[in-house]
Amino acid sequence: MVDEHSIEYILFVIGNPAVEFGLIAFDEEGKKLEEKLRSLEKEEALKYLAVNDEGKRMTGFCSIRNLNIEKDESKAPTKYRITGGLWVHT
Repeated sequence: MVDEHSIEYILFVIGNPAVEFGLIAFDEEGKKLEEKLRSLEKEEALKYLAVNDEGKRMTGFCSIRNLNIEKDESKAPTKYRITGGLWVHT
């Protein structure tokens, strides 16, 4: 689970990527996110559950692509800027 304070943006679009995201995290939290996302990026299909504002649920499979992790160690704390997208499998 991503701490909501780490979320820089989430963009939902029609087509692929269905979701683009940007995260900012520091030190251990950033390191954990980097490790988890790198691991998930290797998976061919991840199951997702999406719920809209009216409570309607949708499930399917997606994959993480275009994962980019920039680590700034020039000053403390170490800053991780993470961007990527979720591609929905049709």
